This record gives sequence, structure tokens and C-alpha cells, in this order.
Amino acid sequence: MDARPHRPGPGRHRQGSRAVLHGIRHPRPQADRAGARDARGAAAAVHRQHQDRSYSFVNDAFLRLVGLDRDDVLGKTAEDVLGPDVVEFQRPYIERAAKGESVTYERESVDADGRQRWLRNRIVPDFRFDGTIKGYYIVGHDITDLKQAQDALAARESQLRAIMDGVPAPVAYIDRDERCQYVNRTFLHYFGLTAEQVTELRLRDVVGHGIYQSK
Repeated sequence: MDARPHRPGPGRHRQGSRAVLHGIRHPRPQADRAGARDARGAAAAVHRQHQDRSYSFVNDAFLRLVGLDRDDVLGKTAEDVLGPDVVEFQRPYIERAAKGESVTYERESVDADGRQRWLRNRIVPDFRFDGTIKGYYIVGHDITDLKQAQDALAARESQLRAIMDGVPAPVAYIDRDERCQYVNRTFLHYFGLTAEQVTELRLRDVVGHGIYQSK
């Protein structure tokens, strides 16, 4: 873009400048189509909804998740495809996205094969040029393996706590700041504290100066 001063004729005052635009082109439809093809083959479940929650785009991963053909989804609403319970669950997140916020949430789902799956979905508003919202892009990642790993870790921690609670001697796990991240029941009974009190104290405060100095 070049801005050139407007030169008035003799006896006239300068009133402004002229702008000459170079190289301004409209978006190319083929670029948009290429982006849609890339999203269609993505591993994540990707879809776009209008503001009325009707589908304008779905990729193959989304179709596999819901077990439907593309013609059975496009133009239908989220309630038609996912059911009223899912739509109600999504409502607060959609309301936030309708205000221009990108939102991430997790939910448990059942796929087309009847398997329990955990999805982490991200809703991104689709804005018009004037800043108003015309729809939403929603990208869902399958995090079932992560959830299963977290559950397994929690189960092992629970087993360890049960074992430690059975030990007749005080046992504690202390972090680098000398705060008690875990203590067993014998520890609490020995020092006359509750679990809530222990987490607010440092090791010196819990065991006393004498024991602390001798550690």
C-alpha cells in the first residue's frame, strides 16, 4: 500500500492523501478446500457447527466416533447426532464460546462400537469479519489411554496408602520444601494432628525442634 499526497490545483488547499493498494487479493477457494481436506484426514475428531448447532463440516475421525455417514450428519443438529444429554452437558461451554472464548473440556463418551472413551474437546469460535460469531470449530482428542494410566496410578497410590496405614511406626513422605505430602495414620496419632493440619506445616513444626535437629 502506497500513500501519496493529493496535490491540489493552483489556488486550492491540500485536503488529504490518496491510497494506492497493491497486491490485495481475495482469499482463494482452493486454499480453503485444501484446509478442509487436511482436517478431514486428521486423527482428531474435527467438526464445525453453525450457531444453531447444525453441522457444516465433519471429518472422518468424527464419523467413526459417532458411527454415521457424512450425509447423516451434515445439516443435522448436535441434538440429532449426539443426543440431548450431550447437548445439555456442552451447553455451558458453548455459551462461553458464544462470547468469544476458546474453551477446553473433557467428557466420557461411548463410541459407535459401544466402548467407553474419554474425549478432550476444544471449542474455538468462528468469527465473521465484523467480529460477530457465525459458528464453532470443535476438535476432540481421544485421551482414553491417558485416563486409564491416571486411574491405574491412583489405584497403586491407594494400595500404597493402605499398606502404609497398616505400618505401626510413623511414616511420612516429605517434599523438597520439607512439607508432608503423605503421612500414615500412626504418624497422625503419634503427633496428635489431623491430615489437614499436617499439610499446612513444615517438618520442623510437626516433629518439634529437638527431633528435627537430630534427624
